[in-house]
Order: sequence, then C-alpha cells, then structure tokens
Amino acid sequence: MKINRSELHAVLEKLQPGLAAKEIIEQSNKYIFQPKFIRTYNDEVAVTCPLATELEGVVPSEEFYNIIKKIPDEVILLESDDKEMVVRGRKKKYKIKIDTTIVLPNIKTNIKKWNTLPDDFSDAISFCAFSTSKDATDPTLTCLSISKNEVRSTDKFRATIWTMQSEVKDEFLLPGEFIKAVLKYKPIKYSIEKSWLHFSNDDGSVFSCRTVDDEFPDISNYFKVKGSSITLPSDFAKIVDRSHILQKDEEKLINIALTKNKVTCVGEGEAGEGTEWESIEYDGPDISIYVNPLFLTQILLHLQKVTIGEKRLLFKGKNFEHVVCVAV
Repeated sequence: MKINRSELHAVLEKLQPGLAAKEIIEQSNKYIFQPKFIRTYNDEVAVTCPLATELEGVVPSEEFYNIIKKIPDEVILLESDDKEMVVRGRKKKYKIKIDTTIVLPNIKTNIKKWNTLPDDFSDAISFCAFSTSKDATDPTLTCLSISKNEVRSTDKFRATIWTMQSEVKDEFLLPGEFIKAVLKYKPIKYSIEKSWLHFSNDDGSVFSCRTVDDEFPDISNYFKVKGSSITLPSDFAKIVDRSHILQKDEEKLINIALTKNKVTCVGEGEAGEGTEWESIEYDGPDISIYVNPLFLTQILLHLQKVTIGEKRLLFKGKNFEHVVCVAV
C-alpha cells in the first residue's frame, strides 16, 4: 500500500518511548504492525498509534526507522509477506526481515471507556514534576499523585500542589520517569486498567505506562506556614545561583539573611565564600535561614513572593502552592 513517508516518520517518532535499547524481553526493540495500528512495548511503556495499513508482523526498529528517515521519496510503498517487508520508492527498494509471530502481552488498546482529563492537566504535571523524588527506595515519592482536582508531589525536602480546573474521576500515581513522555502526547483522556495507565490524545494515539500501587502520603501540613511575607527581587534566582559558585555539591546550603530593606545570600565552601546582596522592601525582624540553592532557584523562576516560616518557605501562585524546607 502507498503511504506518506513524512507522516510515517512522525508516527515512528511517537513510538520511541515504548522501545527498549536492548531486547531484554522479546520484541521490546521492534515495531509491531497490526491491522490499522503500529505499536511498541518494553515492559514499562506501551505506545499504540493508528496507521492505515493491513500489514501484520514485527520488524527491527532501528533499521526500519533509518530507512524511513533517510529515504527521500515523499510517497512510498509498503508490502509484506511471511518473510520480509519491502519498502519501495522511486528507483529504490529495501527488504527488511519480518517476524509474523507477535508475542505482545495482553495490554488493552481497544479501550471503550475513557475519562476526560482537566484542560490544564499537562500544565499541572509539568509544573509538579520537579518536586518528585529521585530516590527509588521509596517508589511512591517518585510519582505524582493525581486526585480529584489536585496534582501533588514531594521529595521530603519540598512539595508542590497544583489545583486543576476540574476533577478527575479516579485517584492514581503517575511515575516521574514517564512525565516527559506523557507530555509529548498532549493527553486529553485517560483510563486505568490494573497496573497500567492509558493516556489518549486527539489523534487517537495511546501512551500506556505502569503505575505504582500504593498510597501517597498526606502532605497538607507542609503548606501550613506562618511567618513574614516578602517579595524578593525579580533577578533573585540568578543571585542565588551565583552565590554557591565556590561550593562543592556536598556543601550546597546557602545562607539567606533578611535585615532592614536588604537581603543577603552567602555561599560558603572549602574553596572560599560568595556573597551577594540586594535592596528590598522589608521592615521586619532580622531573619537568617539556610536552604538548598538548587531547590530555591527552581521555584524562583516562577514566583518571587514568599512567606518565610521557621521550617519552610511557602510560595503561592494563582493555581499552585510550593514549599521548600529550611535546613535546621
């Protein structure tokens, strides 16, 4: 059958997250053609994209991708039998071995009942992603918690809540390692099946990933912060970033001191000390705290108004709240 090469190449790009670098499980580094669909599966992620062919079989992903990427013809012909798939262009023909036995596990693709996601779901998971934990010993904290109209995340040193425009029907955990891939699909619907999350977009592609079956901790108390509220300078993120230039990774806590109409950042390390200060509107008691500069910089890129409590810094935006723990 004839097919537009550029459109096929775009579909193959969408399928990349479901491919394994090495074939740890059978066919995990292959493109799986089924009537009207093409799929990839690597035991953690499955991707299904609509493709109007009647082809059926499994082909090596790297080799097939390179053919489709490099062939110059805009319209190509795809044919297959029980031994090979043939890609034809003008004055060119490529034969690639095909396996007609498909061993894909039974993951649903013909999902009939989908639930609508809030319009700002992608914004919510994108914003909360940086607060997820990277410590695999506690899998729950490596996930985003999606419940009702809230997306939550925490790594025990900071926490974020985004309040979405509407509610989701189910509660589920989205592992942090899949957030970037989910965002690329611009999901508008979701479905849950046993240990799998399925996300669908407006072109009918389905991104599926494993979820974590556990209960996310209650982080509500993190956001109960009382203290002085101030607006930091608009370029304070850059000031914080520069203040720890002379520190090694294990030394990365900086001191932030508030005095009358002045904020000072000090980063002290074995190699020396960096100090920067700036004028602000402040007429409260002197305050001196220590905080992780990397964590602080990330939130300062979004908001400069902060409430400084004894244990945490609280940032409140239009539809989110974020806290950063103070070193004690």
